[in-house]
Amino acid sequence: MSIRGICRIFDVSLNWLQSFAHTFWEQTPTDLGLCPSPIKKIKRLQVFGIQEDEL
Repeated sequence: MSIRGICRIFDVSLNWLQSFAHTFWEQTPTDLGLCPSPIKKIKRLQVFGIQEDEL
């Protein structure tokens, strides 16, 4: 789903959503305590998600 689609569904502006996401991201710790194996799986899933989103 596109970012603009999310904004329409929740009736928020693009600026508000970006600000919210940035604030949420800033509060996320840099070290989530994951081992290297799950990190590789997550990266593969991210690539798949990006490719799927572009279809």
